[in-house]
Amino acid sequence: MPPAGLLDALDKDELRSLFDAAIPDALIVHDHSGRLVAANQEACRCLGYDPDEILQLSVADIGREVDLPGAQSVWTKVEPGSRIALQGQHRRKDGSLFPVDVHIGVLDRQDQRLYVAVFRDATEALRESEARFRATFEQAAVGLAHVGLDRRLLRANNKFCEILGVSRDELRNLLSGEGEAALAHRSWHEPEFEAALLAGKRASVSAERQHRTPDGRSIWFNVTVSVARNDDGSPYYFIVVMEDITHRKNLEEKSEEHGRQMDALMKEQLIAQTAAALAHELNQPLEAIAAYSEVALRAMQAESGWSEQMQRAVLGCNLQAQRAGQVLHDLIGQLRTESNDKQFFDLNALVRDVIDRVRTRESLNFQVGLNLDPALPHVLGNPLQIEKVLHNLLRNGLDAMLAASVPEPSFTISSHRGADPLMAEVSVQDKGPGIPPELAHVLFRPFRSAKKGGLGLGLSISRSLIHAQGGQLWLEREASPGATFRFTVPIADEH
Repeated sequence: MPPAGLLDALDKDELRSLFDAAIPDALIVHDHSGRLVAANQEACRCLGYDPDEILQLSVADIGREVDLPGAQSVWTKVEPGSRIALQGQHRRKDGSLFPVDVHIGVLDRQDQRLYVAVFRDATEALRESEARFRATFEQAAVGLAHVGLDRRLLRANNKFCEILGVSRDELRNLLSGEGEAALAHRSWHEPEFEAALLAGKRASVSAERQHRTPDGRSIWFNVTVSVARNDDGSPYYFIVVMEDITHRKNLEEKSEEHGRQMDALMKEQLIAQTAAALAHELNQPLEAIAAYSEVALRAMQAESGWSEQMQRAVLGCNLQAQRAGQVLHDLIGQLRTESNDKQFFDLNALVRDVIDRVRTRESLNFQVGLNLDPALPHVLGNPLQIEKVLHNLLRNGLDAMLAASVPEPSFTISSHRGADPLMAEVSVQDKGPGIPPELAHVLFRPFRSAKKGGLGLGLSISRSLIHAQGGQLWLEREASPGATFRFTVPIADEH
């Protein structure tokens, strides 16, 4: 029985009002020792006791595994006018357990502190929460799995199994088994990572893995592993989140291959342009040597007194000069890039793709105003080579604007039919300082550059590539602001 006079310390109207306010929730009042001193009808109903029986109990009788000293330390932290919220389990008279949400407040009366606990059966709420969890778990766009510390599969959603190409039973066997196949499916169980997770040194571990499914498909996935813990902080199970990144990896591989092709094209063109420039510079003195030696030989043949040995020497000089010129000519012919791999393609789409690639590859932010003719027919050419030209023009424009400290680098890019209706024309205009007049007439010559430290081959290469398509590339000298370059590409035969 509760101590004599304890309930009398409570004003009956206050107590009734308190109990009525708790309806429809259950309410009990207990002292610091945990002894129940009052309970409303809902509390009796929930716990299965009649009013007289319930007042014979303590908090330890109705709670599951109650640590009374620990509970008392919690109660003492409750300040008047405030409350604390707890979750736990209560035990009915028949011994069955049910989940509860509990709110505890204090009531001070005549030097006696009482604790008012309002609780509600959380069975239905827990059932709804579990249903929501299951729905979220199963319908997640990523693979989710819970794996025991002993590597036993606790649960996995359909997406997890779909990514790995196995059923739940197959996954369960693979996780708990040995051998290469099993190791591939539990690639997150690397000893050092697992130890760091269990010790709490790392909150999660992420890694990208390549995997071959049972049907032979090669996939990539990103796996993130963390640890669910018990209330006392001890590890409970592994939480594994798996995302299929195969599509992303394929795009990255294609992008890398595309970059390698662009780099290879640039190297080929650099070699060709450098060789052409050197050949041009060497060809003139070689022609002069050949011409002078030929004149000298004729003069020697017309006059007597020149030895046959001297004439042979001059003739050999002439022949070797001509041979060197022919070697240079043949070399340039071999290095010259012809656009044999031509195809029909959408020039406007290529412009948009190049802008995206330049932003990504150069890691630079710039604005582009597009004025692309939607009715422009497909063109005929080598898309890779035309892309290189666009990339060079954008890169040059960016360099010029950055060097001039232009606050907001931007371009205007247009496409339309050219003056020749059989040609498509593209213009690229930047907002930089423009091209100095003294360089405008030599800009496309090799080793002439408007950039400090530039090789002076980019525009020469670009013009060669456009010529290989059957088009032209030029600088619009009267355009402003900035520099405007235009080029043409043949329109595909529409018939």
